[in-house]
Amino acid sequence: MHIGDTPENPSSIVRRIQCKDPLIYKIEGCNRASGWRQDNNLIKYFIGMADEGYSISEEKADKILVKWRERWKNPRFDKDML
Repeated sequence: MHIGDTPENPSSIVRRIQCKDPLIYKIEGCNRASGWRQDNNLIKYFIGMADEGYSISEEKADKILVKWRERWKNPRFDKDML
């Protein structure tokens, strides 16, 4: 998290997705300026190497993304940001 970020208003969100067939994990990040993008360097948030983040629920992340789309309208946002 950056200076001024809070769990209610972060500057970016990282998620780990599990695909079932084949069984793989995908790490993606999203911020106010860009949609979801795969970035395996973000794994540090899931294995304890980064201490500047917070865990939040999927529901809370969805609410944050809705606010981002309302406040920072940007054509690079896609409809799959939920």
